Amino acid sequence: MQAQAIEFVSSNLLQQMEFEDRIEFILSNVMESKLLVLETEMNPNERLYLMQKALEKYDEDFIGIQLKEISIKLRTNSLLRHREVEASLLLVAPGNAEISHKDHGILSIALHE
Repeated sequence: MQAQAIEFVSSNLLQQMEFEDRIEFILSNVMESKLLVLETEMNPNERLYLMQKALEKYDEDFIGIQLKEISIKLRTNSLLRHREVEASLLLVAPGNAEISHKDHGILSIALHE
């Protein structure tokens, strides 16, 4: 199973969905071997529910999902002030993905069949 795409999903889109629809959206995309980068955080209960739903769909073609939170610092510069904001992204990958941090802030994702 190779990743078909990497999709960046806005928080606006996710907030428009009911909770169950959001979970189903995430799972259906990951089951199609897509890597999702969500512009939103999930609380521990939401993550647990997502993992439980993924386990219910477990079979020989779908071995689950992995979640990885990515924190980034954004800087804004203007003439009068500089501001730094911290943001979080959530990576949702198929269970066969190997996610690791490399030197110099590089995140490596490899998918295995």
